[in-house]
Amino acid sequence: MGGVDCRALFLELDMDYAALGDAEARFPQDGMTRLWQRAVELSGNPAIGLNMARVVRPGSLHVVGYALMSSRTLMEGLTRLVRYQRIIAEGADLSLRMLPEGCALTLAIHGDRLPPARQSAEASLACTLAFCRWISAAPLRPLKVCLQGPPPADAEPYRQVFQAPLQFDAEHYGLLFERADLEVPLPSANESLAQLHDRFAGEYLARFSGSRVAHQARQVLCRLLPQGEPRRDAVAQALHLSERTLQRRLQDERTSFQQLLDDTRPDALINLAFYFDWFQREDADATRLATQERAVERLAELCQYHQILLLQPSSYQVFDGTRATAYSEKDEPQPLGLRGQALWRIEQSVRAACPRHVLLRFGWLLDDSKDGILGRFLAAAETQEELLLADDRRGNPCPVDDVARVMLSVLKQLDCAAPLWGTYHYGAHEATTALTLGQAILAEARAFRAFAIGDPSAQAHAACTDAADEPQHAVLACRKILNTFGIKPRAWRSGLPSLLDRFYRHV
Repeated sequence: MGGVDCRALFLELDMDYAALGDAEARFPQDGMTRLWQRAVELSGNPAIGLNMARVVRPGSLHVVGYALMSSRTLMEGLTRLVRYQRIIAEGADLSLRMLPEGCALTLAIHGDRLPPARQSAEASLACTLAFCRWISAAPLRPLKVCLQGPPPADAEPYRQVFQAPLQFDAEHYGLLFERADLEVPLPSANESLAQLHDRFAGEYLARFSGSRVAHQARQVLCRLLPQGEPRRDAVAQALHLSERTLQRRLQDERTSFQQLLDDTRPDALINLAFYFDWFQREDADATRLATQERAVERLAELCQYHQILLLQPSSYQVFDGTRATAYSEKDEPQPLGLRGQALWRIEQSVRAACPRHVLLRFGWLLDDSKDGILGRFLAAAETQEELLLADDRRGNPCPVDDVARVMLSVLKQLDCAAPLWGTYHYGAHEATTALTLGQAILAEARAFRAFAIGDPSAQAHAACTDAADEPQHAVLACRKILNTFGIKPRAWRSGLPSLLDRFYRHV
């Protein structure tokens, strides 16, 4: 299906392309109508809205997408979509109704001076259906797809995207589902995350209910805060107002610039800005790490100045690996390589600059990134004739989902104003060797790929190419985090199936 150069199109219509990445940004409905009309003219493709089905991911829907993913079922997820739809777009209404023939998700888009473009509604339906298929990992097929307007000259793109009976000239836009299809449990369901996303989404909606000037000023503050303390004149200029006019309008709305600034600042911050370099990158670059050290030091100073809690992740790599038993938080770090040394200096700067901090050291962290530790191992399994892994190198594997659970659990308890600052260790249950971990990953991965290679073979830690930088013994003791926060280590083996499922869905 034909597309267009989106950046050029936004520029032509004097619309801010960068605002697409801002969950709180809003475009006038007539502006979106002109955008779709011009896209059709440039592409010659009246079904261009259906292209949205090809690029949908959780971030496409901001916090609403993650709320859907953590729901127990699609029915529960679509209920959340209806509830939080205004976060995605304010010029539309969604409803979910139970009918004798099935469950109907109905969409209405409201125009301003111009009638809304049909491509806008078609894009919304295609995006919603594609997202539901993605999070359910199933070929979801609606009973019927309702589309306003006459049938197009070529209906094939619609049949390909929706894979369901099409009803044109319908009274409304909508998707009709079999109820049983919506009640199947979702593989990504997580009640704790669902509650957290509900909280974030509720806060978004509460902000939207405010007046327009305050809302626009908050949008500007959100964009400026990462660059430092925003000035009132900069916000006024961004809103095309004088400082006095901005101040007067905010006073009329019973707020002030300082109040908006205080409300917009976060209460807590998880520093994942350089996550890949710290936990996944194969090589360590001294220049990059030095720049990151300075950035974290400045971040810690800002958090202290604004009384923001800083949660800083760190790693087992701050230890030298000479201790055969598990490392506790009381053991003195002696890092080996550049990465471990940088992380240890970062820990020290955070402690010195920001007393309200939590340092979380994790074991071998595994995520679903293509170029991360797991991705490199699986790529090697597909291309190499032999895999050699150390059978005398020990550590705690930590699937990234488990790491996220730990971080959120810590934040929830610190949100209760409990002064539990300090350093904590977390490693998943059952310390193991690199060889055993590789064998377990490969065994699970064979459900997704046929590997010609057999099981990995053993080699000594000293024979590994990274022996000078990687601790031989990296097991972390987790008693402190258990006694303080009640966080129990989970078995890393139980997290492999879902981690590999996500990995192979993305590659």
